Amino acid sequence: MAAELAPVPTLDSGQRAVGDRLPWPAVVGRALPFTAGAVAFAVYLASLAPTIGYLDSPELSAAAITLGVPHPTGYPLFIALGHTWTLVSGAVLDADPAWRLNLLNALFASLAIGFVAASGRRLSGRASGGWLAAGCLAYSATFWSQATLVEVYALHLAFAAALVHTWLRFDECAAAGGDPRRFVRTLAVLTGFSLTNHMMTVLVLPVLAVSLLRYRQSFWSLREIASLGVLGLAPLGLYAGLAALAASDPIVNWGNPERIEGLWFHVSGGQYRHNLGQAEGGLLAALLGWPAHAGRELSWWLLALAPIGAWRVGGLRALALALGFVVALVFGLTWGVVDREPFLLNAHLIVALWIGVGAVFVRDGVEARAGRLPGAGVEVALWLAPIVAATVGFAASDRHRDYEAHDHAVAALAALPENAVLITQGPKGYAPVYAQIVEGLRTDVAVVDMYLNVRNSYGPELDRLRSSRLPQGLTRELAVTETVAALDGGSRSLWLMPRVPDNPWHRLGLTRLQGGLVDALVESPPALHAAAPDRAPLADFQGGPQLLGVSTRSHAVESGTAVVVDYTWRVRDVQALGEAPIVTTVLADSSGASPAGRDGMPLLEQRRPFAYGRSPSSLEPDQVVHESVALLVPRAVEPGAWWLWVSVRDGEDWMELPDGRLFARGAALEVTPRTTPLWTLPARQGRSARSADPAASESEAFVR
Repeated sequence: MAAELAPVPTLDSGQRAVGDRLPWPAVVGRALPFTAGAVAFAVYLASLAPTIGYLDSPELSAAAITLGVPHPTGYPLFIALGHTWTLVSGAVLDADPAWRLNLLNALFASLAIGFVAASGRRLSGRASGGWLAAGCLAYSATFWSQATLVEVYALHLAFAAALVHTWLRFDECAAAGGDPRRFVRTLAVLTGFSLTNHMMTVLVLPVLAVSLLRYRQSFWSLREIASLGVLGLAPLGLYAGLAALAASDPIVNWGNPERIEGLWFHVSGGQYRHNLGQAEGGLLAALLGWPAHAGRELSWWLLALAPIGAWRVGGLRALALALGFVVALVFGLTWGVVDREPFLLNAHLIVALWIGVGAVFVRDGVEARAGRLPGAGVEVALWLAPIVAATVGFAASDRHRDYEAHDHAVAALAALPENAVLITQGPKGYAPVYAQIVEGLRTDVAVVDMYLNVRNSYGPELDRLRSSRLPQGLTRELAVTETVAALDGGSRSLWLMPRVPDNPWHRLGLTRLQGGLVDALVESPPALHAAAPDRAPLADFQGGPQLLGVSTRSHAVESGTAVVVDYTWRVRDVQALGEAPIVTTVLADSSGASPAGRDGMPLLEQRRPFAYGRSPSSLEPDQVVHESVALLVPRAVEPGAWWLWVSVRDGEDWMELPDGRLFARGAALEVTPRTTPLWTLPARQGRSARSADPAASESEAFVR
């Protein structure tokens, strides 16, 4: 193993140039962390999401804004910082609170990049090595995605990078015979606070342990150990705040950790322990597949420099980083969750540092063998590589127009009849909860998240709504059904978001609206085939109703607002209808091509039961049915001329038109650019909650 690199001289220990000016390399080195962080922040700001996204973003945003308890481990530091930030930033920024939290997340990510740049410089001996290491991590797809949307991983990486940088300074100080106790105390404090944000901090401890054990004689005393224990454990008192928050009965109250046993289960991540060791295809297959993932994240040609850097670091530093990398990699690959990629970020941080060291070693080798000019060329390439990575990856990571999750939530709520029950589940399920809690939309609707209830007996929600008389035989897996059963004795209409399983809702005396997905956006319809729009009737669906007309209350609509659509149907053979058919309305162009979201699915695809879910037996032959439904046009839809296409489905079978086509082209719709504010203040006391959003208030007048 190569000899350990000498530490980078501190700015006050090197030789001064004439006039007491710092040498140019020292100036660059001192400015490097701030420059790398500032450039990364500018990139993140340009690609920042304007509001909530999917997965944990709506839940964490709502919890931070309202001081709630999010999913395990509760992340009390993130919640405290996020809530304080919303209060402070709200005084100076008239902007969507979710955007302001996204901005805070970008600051956390930029702070992490600054520390990575500083650590890379110390390990490689050159500012270009730190710049490259920082750029590798900053503009990798996963880290970039965590920097532009509310999540806890940006703050975690800021702590992890700060711990690594402090560890390097401790190691340099101890190796030089200095007093490293101030660095050990800093490590204790950083570790304690970091553990109050994310338990992945444990994966960084092996890196610290190697040097700490080697130089333990420098600080190893009973008094010092006691002080370190106090410094490290005191921040963990923030977790006690979760119990206090739960006792206040907030709306976001995952697991209700009000009591000691519940708090420990929540803080220790007991709900997720079964995910550990769940490597897809086995650990060996996961390890063999990781280089391909890392190559996509960090670029193949740079990844090839990592082994060189790992060797070049040398000494106990190399052992410490290698140990930390192996622990972090095995954990990330065997953590069996849907969003596994962020759990590999600890490993990617170390790989990025290795890349910086390896690149400088290659640069110095080229200069030694080929001369200063080729060496300077490699140096320029090291400085340009992150800029190229940011430029190439910007389009894929740009979220500044990504309103899809918020529009999905508002559209779902706007499409519901009054006092409905909306059952949600999965990565798209929590957005409607955010829209209710933060923006005050459709507070008449009871939003029940099945994932929360089934997985951990959601606590307050079940306690408030539990019925004393439930159908026999309900298992704990159907705990959410208890909630629904208690809502006005089961008299409220039930609606399901996509991916909610077919539980036996009928056992509660509730009518499951077959296919009652209020705003799909997750299932692609069959290819749209044109039917002549001037036919009379407009569309004669085989075995179903006749569509006599489709019109909009206004020919033009701003993106991100609602348009009221009027449908006129004629019921023919009531018996042929079977169960209540499902009407699907899709926004597409004149040829049937639908604008797609980030997941490749239609941006506007609304599904609802025919005649508001009325039983076909309540309809008369030749009866004319008029329906008015509000459709929210997502802000991601480009302005221009579009059409509303309509189809009918009975159960799993699509009702064809006489010529075999499935969709009839209905009304034309002109989508215009948004001119009204992108965000409105949530409902205040004395102000109707339903009037907080003009789109929602308009739709409620027609959806009954």
